[in-house]
Amino acid sequence: MLPSYSIVSPVRDEAAFLRRTAASLLNQRHPPLEWVIVDDGSSDDTVEIARGLAAEHDWIKVRETGDGGPRSRGGRIVRAFGIGLQALGEQPDVVVKLDGDLHLPAHYFQWVSAVFERDPRAG
Repeated sequence: MLPSYSIVSPVRDEAAFLRRTAASLLNQRHPPLEWVIVDDGSSDDTVEIARGLAAEHDWIKVRETGDGGPRSRGGRIVRAFGIGLQALGEQPDVVVKLDGDLHLPAHYFQWVSAVFERDPRAG
């Protein structure tokens, strides 16, 4: 049995990419327990797209930080990730931080989970 995983994605202004990321997660051979998308003050349609995905799939949740202004590396992203962690329902074996602009092959998380199954200290 492969380890379970959930995904937290702190995002901002990822409307151009979020659907493609979602499609790659929907096609995973080893799907996540949950995907929490945490919007960090987007000025585009990111939140609307995320809410639409959550309305279609009960394993997708959307949270918002309520922050505005310029985003930089560090504190704000860590806070957004923390909000996503708190929103997780079931405790997975592994939590993944995934950017909202990535596209992954269908075998990706099956392969990563197999690595963790062989060596729990991986990563």
